[in-house]
Amino acid sequence: MSEQDLAAFRSIQWVQELLRDESFIIAEPRFRDQITEDKLFKTTLISPTRLAAFLPQYRKCQNLAGPSDVPPPVEELRLFWLLGSDLDGNPGMLHGGIVTTLLDQSMGFIVMFRGQYSGNALKEPGRTPTVTAYLNTQFRRPVFTPAAIMVHVRLVEVLEDRKWRVEATIYDHENRPLASGEALFVKTRARI
Repeated sequence: MSEQDLAAFRSIQWVQELLRDESFIIAEPRFRDQITEDKLFKTTLISPTRLAAFLPQYRKCQNLAGPSDVPPPVEELRLFWLLGSDLDGNPGMLHGGIVTTLLDQSMGFIVMFRGQYSGNALKEPGRTPTVTAYLNTQFRRPVFTPAAIMVHVRLVEVLEDRKWRVEATIYDHENRPLASGEALFVKTRARI
């Protein structure tokens, strides 16, 4: 996420209106970068003609205390994606597999953002990665491209301090739901 991404979204009227909502805060760059650091996004999906820009926001937490370099324990995110047309299945429509990938990545980000998982978990001694245990997707309407979309993510439940149930819905510029998903993320157990 760069200043160019922010400028791109501020130039889109419906996104600009949502960005004015003071109950949501634009994530700091160090947290924004975590969602796109994996190899699939960094080397394959992010480009001017695929996923051209990205902007995450989290809802303000009440009574938040703690160091400023620690992600807040959020339960709700909004992620804006600027879609190009090189990820289409049919002309002008985002491929269903990419729709599911965006839901998965967006929902997984809430787990990372809560500080339960670091994007570098595989590289850090003693850390275990968090993975998608299941993801159910419902396709409601085509996701047209090129376009900006918003993915609204909500943490539903935390189980056993290592499992997170999450829901997300993709919306278009008219606030119509295009696709939704519900998933379970699990922190893997350390190998002995």
